[in-house]
Amino acid sequence: MTAVVRERVHVLHEQGLSRNAIAREIGCAWSTITKIAQEEGLSFDRAQTAQAVEAAKVDNAARRVALVDRLYGRAESVLDRLEAEVYEYRVVGAEGSFVVKDKHPPAQDERNLSSAVTGYLGNAAKLEQLDQGDGSTAARSMLGDLARALDVAAGQLPPAE
Repeated sequence: MTAVVRERVHVLHEQGLSRNAIAREIGCAWSTITKIAQEEGLSFDRAQTAQAVEAAKVDNAARRVALVDRLYGRAESVLDRLEAEVYEYRVVGAEGSFVVKDKHPPAQDERNLSSAVTGYLGNAAKLEQLDQGDGSTAARSMLGDLARALDVAAGQLPPAE
């Protein structure tokens, strides 16, 4: 590294920028900034990093609460559709497509929509558990379950026209 770059690292360090912020500003890898800092006797205040990590945890907890709310909303919406007095669905045939109105959904629709509700509720419950422990195992499991539930839900969407 040139003397100019090293001087720029000193200036940015004095301004209180983090190692990563300095690396972005200069346009090099954070490991390069770490190496220069070690050679120049500079240290970075890890308290800011710890505060940022804690803030991210709080933000992520809030995001999980919002996701849980959305999952419960989706479950309610699907249940409302299943329990409506008239169930509407589209049938596509040789003559085109048309809407059918019936008192009950076809068995396959009921099964698929019920599975979606189960998935939404299960994923909501798993998300709620994340804030009751470290949640790493539950998070991995929840993401897989969420992906499967979204696949089921996507299969229930009417075809684009």
